[in-house]
Amino acid sequence: MASSKVKITSKCAPPPADGQILFPSGSPTPAGRRVLIEGNHTSKLMKAGMRSDGGNAACLLGGALAGFGGEGAEIDYRTVGFLGVVSRDRWLALQFLVSLLTTLGALITAWQSYITDSAADGSFANDTAVAALVIAAVIAIVKFIKEYREL
Repeated sequence: MASSKVKITSKCAPPPADGQILFPSGSPTPAGRRVLIEGNHTSKLMKAGMRSDGGNAACLLGGALAGFGGEGAEIDYRTVGFLGVVSRDRWLALQFLVSLLTTLGALITAWQSYITDSAADGSFANDTAVAALVIAAVIAIVKFIKEYREL
């Protein structure tokens, strides 16, 4: 999606949640949940929503509003996809890397334990290593998904 422009305000009812921007009805609304807001030499990822009142400016909380130039300033916004979100948030990128590496470790251990070694051996060490890594991979993936949704 190409970048769109809108003026910002803090005067709306109900106010947006922290990390959220509420766009006025009739404005080109971003297709994704997250948008990249840019203005006043600042950029920030925020969750997008729609204003329920009749205002004609996007609504932000006071702290975010001040960072973008204050009441009535104009900002650019555009939709950001999965890779854009992960690349802009270092903690989320780390979570993603941990979940990938843990899953890869579980797959390699399973391959080594059950394909290259004889599965008939039934080694307790092999079974335990695979089970522990599968559990760690599931936990890492769930943690990544939780962090991604909360962003």
